[in-house]
Amino acid sequence: MHASRPVIAFALLRQCSELMRTDLLAGIAVLVRPLAVDLANQVFDSRELAERLAKAYGISIPAPALDAMTQRLVSAGVLRLEQTESGVPKALYCLTDDVPAIEPDAERDFQGILDDFLAHAKNLLELAGKDLSDQVLTAGFLRHLATLDFSAIRAKPVLPLEQNKTILGPAAREQQQVSSELAEQAVLDSLVASYVALLQQNNEPRLTLLAKVADGALGAELVFDLQAPTSVTPMTNTTVVVDTPLILSFLDLSSTQDTADVRKLFEQIQEAGAKIAAFRHSVEEAEGVLKAIQAARGYGEAYGPSVHRLANSTFRAYFESMMGSIGRSWTNRNFEILNETATHFHVHFPPVEEEALVESLRLSPVDRVLTRERDAKSVAETMRRLAGGHIPIGSVSNCRFIFATPNAAVQRRVARFLRDKNYVQEGEFTPVVTSRYLSGLCWLVCGGKADQSPTVARLLANCAAALRLKPELAERTKRFLAQVDPEKAKHFEVLMTNERASQYLTEATLGDANVITANNVEEIFEEVQRRAAEKVALEKDNHYKGQMSALQSQVQAAELGASELRESLTEAHREVDARKMEIHNLQQRTRDLETEREAERMRISRQADEISRLETISAEASATASRVRTQFDEQMQRSERSASLYADKRVKSMRILGVIGLFTFTALVGVADKFWLPSLSAEQQPFANVGVIVLQSLTGLSGVALLFDPIVKRPLAALRDRVYRKRMEELGFLTAADCDNKD
Repeated sequence: MHASRPVIAFALLRQCSELMRTDLLAGIAVLVRPLAVDLANQVFDSRELAERLAKAYGISIPAPALDAMTQRLVSAGVLRLEQTESGVPKALYCLTDDVPAIEPDAERDFQGILDDFLAHAKNLLELAGKDLSDQVLTAGFLRHLATLDFSAIRAKPVLPLEQNKTILGPAAREQQQVSSELAEQAVLDSLVASYVALLQQNNEPRLTLLAKVADGALGAELVFDLQAPTSVTPMTNTTVVVDTPLILSFLDLSSTQDTADVRKLFEQIQEAGAKIAAFRHSVEEAEGVLKAIQAARGYGEAYGPSVHRLANSTFRAYFESMMGSIGRSWTNRNFEILNETATHFHVHFPPVEEEALVESLRLSPVDRVLTRERDAKSVAETMRRLAGGHIPIGSVSNCRFIFATPNAAVQRRVARFLRDKNYVQEGEFTPVVTSRYLSGLCWLVCGGKADQSPTVARLLANCAAALRLKPELAERTKRFLAQVDPEKAKHFEVLMTNERASQYLTEATLGDANVITANNVEEIFEEVQRRAAEKVALEKDNHYKGQMSALQSQVQAAELGASELRESLTEAHREVDARKMEIHNLQQRTRDLETEREAERMRISRQADEISRLETISAEASATASRVRTQFDEQMQRSERSASLYADKRVKSMRILGVIGLFTFTALVGVADKFWLPSLSAEQQPFANVGVIVLQSLTGLSGVALLFDPIVKRPLAALRDRVYRKRMEELGFLTAADCDNKD
């Protein structure tokens, strides 16, 4: 059994999203090869391939972008180059397998999703009295996942059938034409959004599977658009300027789903390295939106996600606190507010072009002029800040300013206008993008993280916006109910303050006010009421199931806790007994330590007394030693004086005796000369006489020298010193060894 084309498309887009996390070209090849089965060996035609991509996957790729990717497709094995006779290479399709291999589980899953969607759509179409073929429904389902574009249901004018019976002016005819053109697309918007909301409520795995399909489509579009980059440089020099709806959603002044989507987008932008800012006029517009909602709510004419949330007192207090404070709250989050550029920048986007853009953004006569003017001003300010710069499609990180809007219709018209006016040329990046495109771009910059889906939050937010109640639906239903049963009209008015109930009214009517008639208004009201009640009941069931499960878990946890407490108590008793024994041992040890401490104290006391006594003895000994030292010094001084006098006297007496002795000896020699010489012979007498004279001269001179010559002072001093030491030794102040050392 072969899978159907839609199932193959779904499966290949999911496979593409998984491959792109590691290999961009491999993901593209998976999508292109099945489309070129019948084109083997034919010349590559980018326009034909672009048509096939759009038809098979709902991916809109310009033909020039495919031309620029020729070499990349050759590298991926989709194309091959062949030299012509003229030497110019031409690209031919490679031979590929007939049918791509689809896993049985994937085929079963996607076939189940398609069957489930068709059954859901047929049921809603029957209720609304409409009919669409399975082929249209399937193609529309795939296209919505590929583009995440649910703008038709919001852009389609609401025209009651009664208006067709009157004569219409040009504006009304134009409005009717737009309504007719968007009718089928608006119905598909409602059907797909309703089914996605159902999956979000009842089947998260299938919703995750569809998100992967959307990821694959967005990834393929980005890769084709950016010409299959091997990587995208972080946008550290880029400032992303966001539109008013994104400001309101980020500040939690829209639906909770929009807030979750935009906050995730802002996280991706910052992870990609870019800065976030808003134009001054966008902040002022956001302030005006809050004031308009507050004023309309006072008249009971306000509808929208924030209006439904105002029923909650907490949100109402927050909403009122934000009035007049959006700019401050924005800058407090470190986001920038950009003022209008100076007039000399207008040369890069003249005011006349801005006015032309306002008209180009006009979809129908009922479009708000102020909104179009602010959108045009945002685009103009972005282009002026770029100062006429042209950014190659492969150098997105060089674009200093990018304007992001959640409105795909506005982005398409702006992109067409910029190309027509040559502000953006072929192969260049358009600096005005949708939030969906920007999310995918940031996803690529961050390396295609496996734990992040660039589309799931945007898919849910766009579906919630598509199911958002239009005032015309509520007014028409209320008017018909008032004619049938005023009480039901009042009940309906209360019911519409509930966001879920209002979404069910959009589902039941497929966003078409003409479905509501006087004949079926009660049936539609009851269906909406029943669905809202089912929703509440289901939520209550889920809530109570969750509570029961939580209570059971708590009971089990309590039983486990009680068992653990009992074990802990037993352990505590054992611990207490052990502690008691330990306390007893500690007390005994304390008593022993007290006894030891007392004995130690007494020993220390005795030691202190002994130390005191020794200190007294030491003091007395020191005093005695001092006295003895003094006495010794005095005795020493006396001994030194005595020894000095003794030595002086001894030396003096020895000197006198020496002089006397020498002179006496000289005299005796003279006497001997008289008595001894005559006895000698005549020959000996002269010699003896000379000897006597010499001897007398020497002894006489020695005696005189001993008495007067300083030559003998040194020997006499040495003699005196020896006599002094000898005397000191006798007195007991020097030892014999000391005297010997001195000598």
